[in-house]
This record gives sequence, C-alpha cells and structure tokens, in this order.
Amino acid sequence: MEWSDWRRGSRKRSAWSSSGWRAGALRLAVCFGFLAVVACGAEPGENHHQASLPLEDEGGKSTFEHADTGFETDAAIVAKEMGLPLEQIQASLRFQERFALEVQAALGDMANVAAVWMDPVPATRGHVVFVGEVPEQARTLAADPNMELSGGGELSMAEQRERVRMFAEAMGALGHDHRSTFYDPRRQRIVVETSSGNGRRVDKARVAALVAERLAQVPGLGLGRNPSAADFDLEETTEEAMLDSTLGGETLRDDGVFECTSGWTVIRNGIRGVMSARHCDGLNQTVSADGTWSMQFQQQSGDLSNGFWNGDVDWHSTNGAEIGNFFASQSTIRSVLSTRTTAFHVGATICHYGRGSNVRTCNHVVDSNNVCLNVPAIGETICTLARATAPGTITAGDSGGGWSLDNTVYGVHSAHTTTKAYYTPIDEGTSLLGLTLLNSGL
Repeated sequence: MEWSDWRRGSRKRSAWSSSGWRAGALRLAVCFGFLAVVACGAEPGENHHQASLPLEDEGGKSTFEHADTGFETDAAIVAKEMGLPLEQIQASLRFQERFALEVQAALGDMANVAAVWMDPVPATRGHVVFVGEVPEQARTLAADPNMELSGGGELSMAEQRERVRMFAEAMGALGHDHRSTFYDPRRQRIVVETSSGNGRRVDKARVAALVAERLAQVPGLGLGRNPSAADFDLEETTEEAMLDSTLGGETLRDDGVFECTSGWTVIRNGIRGVMSARHCDGLNQTVSADGTWSMQFQQQSGDLSNGFWNGDVDWHSTNGAEIGNFFASQSTIRSVLSTRTTAFHVGATICHYGRGSNVRTCNHVVDSNNVCLNVPAIGETICTLARATAPGTITAGDSGGGWSLDNTVYGVHSAHTTTKAYYTPIDEGTSLLGLTLLNSGL
C-alpha cells in the first residue's frame, strides 16, 4: 500500500437545514459489552433526533432513511452486486441478525466458544464450535436446523487472539517477511501470510518454538499446550496493505487538505466527538454544508508491543453538535440503532461507505475477525482488525469511514489490499478508547 493513500481522507458533516442543527455525520453512542450484540441507547435526558427535518451534506440535499428502508436499500445493493433474487438476500441478511442475537442471548460471554461463523449470503446457516463439549445452555439452539453446534475445540477465541499476535511477533523477530496473521474459525487454525517466494525460507518449527517461549513468559493466560509447526498454516501472497486515510461518514481535513472519513459519533465524560482511524494523522477540521468546524485530538488506540498497534482508531472532539446519525451514502442519512460485536462478524455480509470512493458497496463478506496486518509503509503491524472480501472501489480517503448494515454498526475502516479490506470492529474500538456510541433513539 502506498503511504500517500492516507493523506487524502473523507468525512462529511450535514446540517439540519430548517433548524440549524449541524448533524456532523454519524456520531457514536456508548455501547459496552465483550462479544455482545448491543442495542444502543440514547444519552439519558437528551433527544437530538429530528428525522422530519431535511438534511444537507457538502453536495446538497440529503434524505433521512428510516430503519426498514435502510435494510431494504442495503439488501437491494447486495442483490444487484451478487446478481441474486432480492427475496433470497433479504432472508439471508435477516438470518445473520437472528443468529447473532439468539446465540449471544443463549451463551452470554462466550468464554467457552472456540469458533463462530456464518455461511455467506445467500445461505442461512450458522456454526458454533465449543471448547470441549457442547454446554447445556446451548441445547435450545440445537433445535434450530439452521444452526450447527459442535464440540471438540481446543482453545477459546480469546486464547486464539493472543496466539495470533504472538505468531506475528515471532515472524518479525526472526526477520521473516510478514503480511498478515489471522485465525480462520472455519478451519480453526492460525494462518500466517508471507510474500510470494518467502515461504520456503520460513522455518515453521522455529516460529512455533518462539511462540512457545513467549507463552511461557505470560503466566495465567491458560493458553493451552505449546504450539508446533503443524498448528499453523503458512501461505504466500503478493498483496500488500494500503492505508485509506475521515458524523460518521463526513469529510475530515488536515489544515484544509482532505485526508479521511469520520466513522461514528461518540461521547466520553460528557465530551462529544467523532471516531476515525489512528493512522489519519493531524486531523483538525470537519466540513459541513454550513461551514468548516475545528476538531481537537483526544485519544488514539495504543500499542500491544513495540511496532504492534492495538487497533486503528482514534477520536476527536469538535465544536459542532454531534448526534447519533451517520451518512450511509453521500445523500442518505440513517440513525445508529445497534452494534454487532466481533464474535458475530465472520460470514456476515456488510456495507462500506467512505468519502474518498463516495459510493456505498455491500458485497463484502467478513472472513476473519482476528487479524494482525503488517503495513510496510509505516513499519507497523496493526492487530485487533477484522477482514472482509471485495474491497472494490475502496480508495484513499476512505480510512475512518463506517462499516455497517442497515442501522447496525460493524466497524471503522483502516486499510485494503487488492482482494481484502480491513477494519477495527466497533466493540473493540469503543472499548479501547472508553467511548460510548451515540444513538438517535429511533
């Protein structure tokens, strides 16, 4: 990826044309919970929702799209992009939501879950693999013919997440070219990607031994037995990550220069603001139909270790009026109603919008929610990412923009290769920064 990509971002602000409210693209509400499907609630005592009023972005009039309409719009985009019947797509997308809600309700914190995934659209089937035996509280799910439950998993998703980072660190420590490392829940294996031609140079046994040494230095994690060369797959790739540097979905600038897209509107300790990508450096302005507004940096996600970022998110306060709406496209505004947490991303079909590409696309299938991505242009590896297929039109300026489906928030965009797109899941991002996602309360 070219480092210049993040120097052009995108983030647009809207204005309530008849009331003067500046609806700064999608401002997030606080939603907490580990691996939970969270319904966002409006900040107590506040109601900024004024859906009946016409909105404008930088390009002119915008329309407000209600929840049912938003689902229909996204389903139609998926159907068109995939060339499949709309009714089939609608049934599959509704199953995605039902699967996540019902599994979360039955299993709680999911501490004993080894893997969760859904078969991609147009399928209507979900899978849960447990560490050891299938627990009693999951038996109610087994009655659903569209849900497949099984036991026999060795490590929990949390444990696999720690190992992913350790394998990525081991590749770097041994001087190997490392493109990405992730956990594939369908294979229940860690996959390490290296550049084409370098696979034969990697001593898998030595990599596994270094991970074992690291595990021994972290007591109490319960990370199971030591890994061996047979416990991970080494794959070659020619792809290299490119950062895509801005209310949610508004144009963000660095001293007047378009750089990124805003992700979601948020609040912390009474201060409202907007999320974007950490690598979008120096942001200080957001643009709306009624002017340019200043932004003040507040916080960015930290480091797991030297050279390894823990997610790619930050947030800024603004001198505008942040509310829980977002731009789903250049001229369409929606309310934030819920979030989908990390455990239920794999297999989901979701949509992306950024001000750089300025188009909403929905033919993206999430294939991993536990990724460490190496970005040579900045000499850093970004962990705590999810990965989706078909980056399509994603380009410079899209970084920081939102990943969503209808009114449900999935994440904040970070980077792409020729075949994959990467984002920080929303529950990870808000947790890392101690933020609450704003919601307009429809």
